[in-house]
Formats: sequence, structure tokens, C-alpha cells
Amino acid sequence: MMIKENDFMLKKIFTGFLLTAALSIFLLSACAAPVIDVVFKDIPKETPKPEETVALDDETETAPEFEKFSMYDETIGQLMVALDEATVIQVYGDADQTSEPKLVASDGLVHKTSTYGRLGLELDYVEINDVYVINTVVAKAPFDGKTSRGIGIGSSEAEINAVYGDDINAEEMQSFEGKIIVGTIYGGLIFTMDSGAVSAMFLGAGAE
Repeated sequence: MMIKENDFMLKKIFTGFLLTAALSIFLLSACAAPVIDVVFKDIPKETPKPEETVALDDETETAPEFEKFSMYDETIGQLMVALDEATVIQVYGDADQTSEPKLVASDGLVHKTSTYGRLGLELDYVEINDVYVINTVVAKAPFDGKTSRGIGIGSSEAEINAVYGDDINAEEMQSFEGKIIVGTIYGGLIFTMDSGAVSAMFLGAGAE
């Protein structure tokens, strides 16, 4: 009789243990799911690839000297690109002739030309913010002004080479016979040569 009662008690205890274990496993799994979601929800499914970088050569290509030339730093006499008309008149007086303002389609600006026949000057102005400023300068004899480096009408090619040297654009000169181009035709200083001497000087953008 005692053996049967002991067996019954053991079975009861063992059954209770199984139920407790099953309940614990269920509760743990129910609690763990949201924890796992919280921990892993911000982890991307794929590891982002590092940004690609382009390797640079140790040597940096240097631009030709003529590309560093700025027409805005150059002068012919006391004239320079972007100088306002009022200042020009103070220095050289009123022009002999000035054209009517005209809108030019190629650059969308209003232009006018002032000619100083007695001085050998022709100035193209553009209107910027209601003020006319120099766009280009053309100087011929009898103009006696010089560039910022001392070149004027009558100067020789050797004199130009001596002071402008590396700023001369030999490549562009191949397409313009009789011209010495300092900088570029898109913004520079151009000398017209006649019998080895400067016959005209141009400052500004000769092409767009």
C-alpha cells in the first residue's frame, strides 16, 4: 500500500514539474520575441558598402602659363577691361563718335562703340547695371600708350617675347597669321604685326 502511494506521489510531482517547465518555456519565448525585435530591428540586412574613392595621381598636371593670364590685369595706356565710361572720359575726353546702343544676341548685352580717331582708339562698351564699361580696346597709330609691360605701337616681336614670354599662346597663333596672342582669343591681349612691328593692339575677348 505504501509503495502505491509513493508511486502516485512521484507521478504527481513529476507531472507538476513538466507543467511548470512547459509554462516557463512558453513565457520565456513570448518575452524574448519582442526583445529580439528591439535589438535587431535597426540592424540592416546587408552591410553597407564603403564609399568608393578615386585614387589621385601624385603628380598634378600644371596648366600652361598663358591660361593663367588675365585680361583684367592688363592695360593699354590707362584703359582696361571693365573700366567705366565716365572714367575714360575724364582721362581721354569725349569720343569723336559714339554709336547708338544696340542689343547683341551673342551675349545678350547692350553694346555701343566709341571712336577716338585723333588718338587711334576704338572702345566697345557694354551696359552692366545701368553703367557702360569697357568690353574691348583697339589701339592703333597714333596712339602712344603702352601695355602694362611696356609694349606699344612699333614694338618688335623680340620685345614682346622678352616681356610676355610664357603667356604667349603659340597654339592659337597657328590659326591667326600675323598675330601674337597673349593669353587666349577668349580673353587676352592680341598684337597685330606688320613688317615685324606692332601695328595694332587688342585687349578683351576676341571670340566667345
